Amino acid sequence: MPWPPHDPFVLLMPAKGRWHINPILRRGDLTQQHGFHHAAATAAIANSACGYAAHSMTPARSEVLTIEFKVNLLRPALGKSFLANERVE
Repeated sequence: MPWPPHDPFVLLMPAKGRWHINPILRRGDLTQQHGFHHAAATAAIANSACGYAAHSMTPARSEVLTIEFKVNLLRPALGKSFLANERVE
């Protein structure tokens, strides 16, 4: 399936340097073999929100590019939907 997901979701910038993607609905094509939300999809949601948050801090006509990031997952993702709340300073 294409990314970003085509389910309805809302992009919110509550303040400069903050970004929310809410919600990404759980879909069967974004799960792994045990039925959990796939870590790659979870990381992509986080990366997108981080990029938008960083971009909100840059001058007009500038670009943001992820060079490296790390995600530590504490437990399997079982929810019906997922959201990302990101902040950059």
